[in-house]
Amino acid sequence: MALKLRVSFADKEEAKRKGALWSVADKTWFVPPHRDYNQFTQWWEAGEATLILQAPYYVATSTIYCWKCTQSTTVAALAADSYCLLDYDDSESDEVTEDAPKSWYRQQEFVFISGVGYVDEATTAQLAAAYPFFRLGHSRAGGSYWANHCQHCQALQGDFFLHQEPGGAFSPTTVAECQRLTLEVQPTPYDCILNAGVNWSSFDAQVPRYAKRRRIAPTAE
Repeated sequence: MALKLRVSFADKEEAKRKGALWSVADKTWFVPPHRDYNQFTQWWEAGEATLILQAPYYVATSTIYCWKCTQSTTVAALAADSYCLLDYDDSESDEVTEDAPKSWYRQQEFVFISGVGYVDEATTAQLAAAYPFFRLGHSRAGGSYWANHCQHCQALQGDFFLHQEPGGAFSPTTVAECQRLTLEVQPTPYDCILNAGVNWSSFDAQVPRYAKRRRIAPTAE
């Protein structure tokens, strides 16, 4: 549970004063989870980010039948128990403009992630190695985003069907549908930085209780 930073030698004293720590093992600066991430945005990949999944986070997997070739194929989605969301600052004004200031706000609840447009470098490499069918794709309806692809015919499996349709792979409405899911705990102590959306549904809280769990072993370097 830590946010990895890119701190230059010239900035290291300032980063230390704000509460950043140095990992000898990983040779990187990081922010402990109890610190305010808003104080460190100059040192991490914040440019495109709208969401931070706090480690340990998951890749949820399930199986569906491909709409094109009808064969069974695995699908995946990022998920987390805790995350930080970039949102407009609290204000007494009822009107919020696009150029209004935004800050990072912590949330404690299980969520699935969809509409992923940007993924940080470390997570991109991790997903490519373990889930090659979940990658950047393009659809006429959704544009370019990280999408599932059939393992047999490579057809894109759209996010709407998986995440927004009740009973979809990542939109369970019953205990039985939760039990079809596997939450694969990712082998990293560092948070995942994304440009993506959060899906909320009334049944999400049941997923951690009933889904299977599997801890992914670290990849040998």
